[in-house]
Amino acid sequence: MEKFKRWRRGYLWRALVGGWLAVLLIAAGVYGLFSWTHPEIKGLDHLLQQAFRNITPTTGWPLVWQILRHNELAALVVILVGLIPLPFLYWYNLTLTAGSIGLVLYLAQMQHQALGHLILTGLLPHGLIEISCLALAGGIASELNYYIRSRSENWRRHQNDWVGQLPLRPFLTALGRQYLLIVVPGLVIAAVIEGLITPALLK
Repeated sequence: MEKFKRWRRGYLWRALVGGWLAVLLIAAGVYGLFSWTHPEIKGLDHLLQQAFRNITPTTGWPLVWQILRHNELAALVVILVGLIPLPFLYWYNLTLTAGSIGLVLYLAQMQHQALGHLILTGLLPHGLIEISCLALAGGIASELNYYIRSRSENWRRHQNDWVGQLPLRPFLTALGRQYLLIVVPGLVIAAVIEGLITPALLK
């Protein structure tokens, strides 16, 4: 079991570091692309509205609940996508999140807002926790995905991958513990910050 714990920790650390690198690169790439091509702002506004169409304008705790429900569902869907025996599909959510950050920064620049202030007050306070949790959800999904593919390959080719030989129930229990003890409470904290603290900082 110690070997299994080290394997899981390694997957989560790689997911966290790789997820943040991907977010920074994609957000910077989208921002740079839009700054270079200068697309129609109305079309970009519509694209951003579509991305957040499930969040209606509100404030206070109702806003916290909307954000929390949206993010928890997104993280859960990421893990469920990990059940599909194809690698990397579960990173779609983090990719879209990174793209939306680049889009928000570009729109803010077009409206002559101070990007440094927006990043420090509007993105970082909740984003540090939220993006980390989404990256960890991707890591959990990648563990699950590897396990499924490993079991399938062991069955087809009679290979002896030790991960694929692990019993299903303890494996799912360990992943469920990671999700419930790390991702869920982290997204709760991020939602509280985004719904209650971030609006005050942006004023």
